[in-house]
Amino acid sequence: MQDLVMTIEECAHALKVSIDDVVAIINTGELKAKKIGNNIRIPVSSLNDFLNHAEGTPFIDSTFSYWADQWLRIYKKPFVTENTFVGTYYLYVEKHLKPFFGTKDLKNIKATDILEYFSTKVNYSNSTLSKMVLCLNGIFDTAIENDLCSKNPVASILSPRSQQIPHPKRVYTDSQISFVQKLVLSEMPGIVFCLETGLRPGEYVGCQWKDIYDDLLHVQRSIATSKESGYIIRPPKWNSYRTIPLTPLARQSLSLMKNNDIYIYPMKSKKNTPYTPRAWCKILERFFDKVLEPYPDIPRLTPHELRHTFGTKLRRHGADIYTIQKLLGHKSVEITAKIYVHNEIEILRQVLLNEHSV
Repeated sequence: MQDLVMTIEECAHALKVSIDDVVAIINTGELKAKKIGNNIRIPVSSLNDFLNHAEGTPFIDSTFSYWADQWLRIYKKPFVTENTFVGTYYLYVEKHLKPFFGTKDLKNIKATDILEYFSTKVNYSNSTLSKMVLCLNGIFDTAIENDLCSKNPVASILSPRSQQIPHPKRVYTDSQISFVQKLVLSEMPGIVFCLETGLRPGEYVGCQWKDIYDDLLHVQRSIATSKESGYIIRPPKWNSYRTIPLTPLARQSLSLMKNNDIYIYPMKSKKNTPYTPRAWCKILERFFDKVLEPYPDIPRLTPHELRHTFGTKLRRHGADIYTIQKLLGHKSVEITAKIYVHNEIEILRQVLLNEHSV
């Protein structure tokens, strides 16, 4: 007589667990399943064998890796943008946390294990370490809520501190700005446009021709990378919709970028499709490697450093912090002050050093 079979969904209902729990049990080999066509089916006899063998034991996998995946899927992915999900949570769990904690049972992970983990990460930035702490707290707090462990071992430790030597953001001097703009204007006018507007990378690649009128640029959107669709359109960071007056040089760069697309800097291979910020970073890196090769003293700036150069130039020429905040779209004036007051100190230090060397 042919053995009766059930779907994974039916098995999950019978066991009163989630579909993911059933898949996890199948993957351990404790529950036998077979493939019928393109579908997975569980023989009823295999389910009975599993129940007899697992009498009185929990079905839910309480290993760190398993629960970290559940935390990402249930508690994070539905509630944040895809870019935030990948950049703030998924990559840290996959690249850092799971390789270290792996199949350890959540109940057996102690504060000493957390301290040992962070002792291997001291060369990462404080920002990166903070995101690791954020993920670990989320994983353990929700594990407690689901009776997978009783304590959060992260709660009792001090916040880890980076031993990484900070690298100051690079910016162009006024003379370097003029030199680079003349050098790249005809071949890559977008660089000039970024130096004259201070746009974030996602805002630059998301800029459309309809956003520009009356010699003003209206920042309306940002582009972010998407695993599913390649890119997604979203509001500017911190909803920083703003209007930026266009300088004569910015208008000249735009005239050289004229095209029949909706985007000012579209993909060449696909109409009405923007580049992603990551693609723009790579394009800029390759371009600078080529055109600046004869000029080793000119730094090859990233898109973020072009933006930083814009803000620094404004401050050098007397713009107040509130104006810079408005043009750059920072969340608060405190962020702007922290960045550009520090820059002033660095500029003063350099001036004094130059004076001393004369």
